[in-house]
Amino acid sequence: MHHLWKGICRSMFQLTKKVSSAAMCRVLAHFAAQAEALAAGGQNASGRYHKAAKYTLHTVVPALGVAALTVSFGFAMQNINGISASAQERPVVYGEPFEVMNHLMAENASGSLMIQPKSIVPTAVSGESAKITTVNIDALAQKSNGSYTEAVGLYVNGNFIGAVEQAADLENMLQDLLNNNAPEAYQSISFTDDIQTKTGIYPVAGIEPVESVKAQLMGLSSKPLGYAVAENDTWDSIAEKFGTQANVLKALNPNVSSPLKSGDKLSVIAKKSILNISVVKEEAYEKEVPFTTEVQQDDTKYNTYSAVVTEGVNGKAACVDTVTYVNGQETARVNVSEAVTQAPVAKVVVQGTKTPPDGSVPGESSGTFTWPVPTVHVVSSTFDYRWGSHHNGIDIANGNAYGHTIVAADAGTVEFSGADSSGYGLHIIINHGNGLKTMYAHASQLHVSVGEKVAKGQPIALIGDTGNAFGAHLHFEVHENGVPVNPLGYVRP
Repeated sequence: MHHLWKGICRSMFQLTKKVSSAAMCRVLAHFAAQAEALAAGGQNASGRYHKAAKYTLHTVVPALGVAALTVSFGFAMQNINGISASAQERPVVYGEPFEVMNHLMAENASGSLMIQPKSIVPTAVSGESAKITTVNIDALAQKSNGSYTEAVGLYVNGNFIGAVEQAADLENMLQDLLNNNAPEAYQSISFTDDIQTKTGIYPVAGIEPVESVKAQLMGLSSKPLGYAVAENDTWDSIAEKFGTQANVLKALNPNVSSPLKSGDKLSVIAKKSILNISVVKEEAYEKEVPFTTEVQQDDTKYNTYSAVVTEGVNGKAACVDTVTYVNGQETARVNVSEAVTQAPVAKVVVQGTKTPPDGSVPGESSGTFTWPVPTVHVVSSTFDYRWGSHHNGIDIANGNAYGHTIVAADAGTVEFSGADSSGYGLHIIINHGNGLKTMYAHASQLHVSVGEKVAKGQPIALIGDTGNAFGAHLHFEVHENGVPVNPLGYVRP
C-alpha cells in the first residue's frame, strides 16, 4: 500500500509540473509529501487515522488532481494608482489555498482531516509561522469539479465589486476611466479610493464581462453591491455616497436594524459612480498686488489735519498654483511661484502731529464753539427771513435775560468793541483766526476792548437791549469767510 501511494503521488506531481504553474507544483508537491507521510503512518495506526489515510488516497488526491487542471493557487494583489502595474505573482503560502477551499465548504460537513504544512514561505506573509487548516474531504471532492476557477476580483475600499477572467481587462478598464476624466493638461491623475485586484478562486457563475464590472463602478447597473458599514456611517451618509435615498437603502436591507453598527453588511445599488478621481494640475493666473500706505508726519499742522499727496495704485503679479480637484471640486491649493510684473505705487498721506488748542489759551482758537450764554438756552428768533429782511443771526432770550453773562464762543482776538450806527447797539466782534468771526450784539455792558486776546468761554459782556432791540436779548452771529451762516450749525442750546 505504501509503495502504491508513493507511486500515485509522484505521477500526479510529474503531471502537474507539465500543466500547472510553478506555484501549483509547489502546493501539490507539499500536499503529496504530507499525504505520503500520513499514508505511511497509517500502516501502523488504527481506527480514525487509518480511515483518514484511506480517505486521502481515494478522495482527496483525485479531487486535487482535477482541481490542478482548473484552479491555480497563485494569488496576487496589486494597487491601482493612476497607471496600473501588472499583477506580480508572489510565493504561495501553503496554508492559504486550503483556507480558501475551506471557506467554500459547508460549516457542518462531517468527516474532516487536519493538514499542517511542514513549512511556510516567508515572503509576503504576515507574522504567522504556521497554519493549520481543516479541509472537509467530501466537500473538497464535491467543490473541485469545475464550479470554481481562478479569476481576478476587483475590490474598492475593501468591498467586492466583481470578478473577471483576466487582470489585464481590469487594468485597461480602470486606466480608461482615468484617461476619460483627464483634462488637457495635468500633473497627475489617480483614484482616491483603495482599489485592489485579487487573483484567486471565484465561482464560475460569478465571472462577469469587464463592461459589467465597469457598469457597477459607474452606477449604471441594477446589480446590488456588498458594503461593510464603517464607523460613523449612517443610513443617510451611505445613501448620499451611492447616490440613492435612505428609505430605498432600508427597503433593500429589511433585516438590518437601526442604528447601523460598524461591520454591518448591506446590499447597495449604486446610482452614481462609486469611484473618486483626483486630478492635480498647475494653474497660472494674474493677481493684484495691493499698494501700501505711507504716512508722513508734519509737525507744523494739528493732528486733526490729514491730506493725501499721492494716490495709491495696485500692482500686478504672475502666479502659479498646484491645485487638487476631486471629482471636479477643488480640495487643495498650494502656491508654487509668484513674480511681481508691475510694482504697486504707495499711497502717501501727510498727517499733522500738533495737539490742537482747546481754546483755553487766549487768542488760540480751538475750531469749535461753545454756547455763548451759559445760563440762557432759549432761541427766540432763528436765522431766517422776518419783517421783510433776513435775520442774519439767532436771538437768545427767555423773558428774563437782562444782565446775564455773555462768553466768547471760542478763543480769538477782539476786532470790534463798542457801538456804531448799525443798530446793533453795544456789540463785540471776535476774529478766531481760521476764517470764522462771531458777533455779540445789544449788550448792556462790554468787558473787553479792541486787540485784546480772549479765551474760549471767557466773559466778554452782559445781555442788554441797546440799539434796535425789543427787550433784552443776545443777537449772535457767525461769519464764515465774511458770509453770515446759521449759528445753529456751530452751536446747540
